[in-house]
Amino acid sequence: MVISFIKRITVKPFERKDRHIWYPLQVELDNHDTIEVKRRYSDFLKFSEQLQSIDKTAPKMNKRKSWIKRYSHRQVELETFCKHLVSLPSVMTRSDIYLGFFNLDEKERIQIKLVYDPQNILVLRVYRSVSFDTFKAMIIQRFGLSSISLSNHLVLLAFSPACFFSAITVVSNESQWKQTLQTQWSQLSKVTVRLLSIC
Repeated sequence: MVISFIKRITVKPFERKDRHIWYPLQVELDNHDTIEVKRRYSDFLKFSEQLQSIDKTAPKMNKRKSWIKRYSHRQVELETFCKHLVSLPSVMTRSDIYLGFFNLDEKERIQIKLVYDPQNILVLRVYRSVSFDTFKAMIIQRFGLSSISLSNHLVLLAFSPACFFSAITVVSNESQWKQTLQTQWSQLSKVTVRLLSIC
C-alpha cells in the first residue's frame, strides 16, 4: 500500500513533560491527513545521523555544543531542519528510518468505518497518532460534503467483537480516544463504530 508523502512539517512550541522537553511536530500529508508526533531534541540528533548514513547530502544537525543551546534556539534549528526534510528524495522519504521517525508505517494506520445511519457511512484511514479533535474535524468536513451538518460534539460507539456479551466502548474525548487506540484497537487494522452527533 502506498504511503503518503509529507507536504509540510510545523514545529510547535516545546512542552515540558516527565522532566524532559518535547517538540511537537504537526505533519501534513499529501492525502490531507494531519498527524502529530512528539520528539525530543536528542531524537532529532539521532535521526540526523541515521539520515547521513543513507546519504551524506541529507540535512545535518550540529551535535557539537547542542547542550548549551536554549530551547527557543533549538526550536528555530528544528524548523530549518524540518523544512529540508520535506524536500528529500524518495529514496530517503521511503526509508524505514524516515517513516519510523514520523510514525508513517502502514501498521500505524487504522481503518475506521463510521455509521451515521444506513444511508450515510464513511470510511477513514487514519494514523493512530491523530488527535481526537483532528479526527472529528475530518468527519465533520467529509459529511459536510454530503450536506450533512454535524455538531462538534461527536460520540463514537464501538462494540467489542471479542466479548460474548454486548460490550460497548464510548469515545467522546481525547483520553478515551487514546485509551481505545492503545488497548481495544491496538491489534486491529479495521473497526466499525456508530457515530452520534450530540446537539
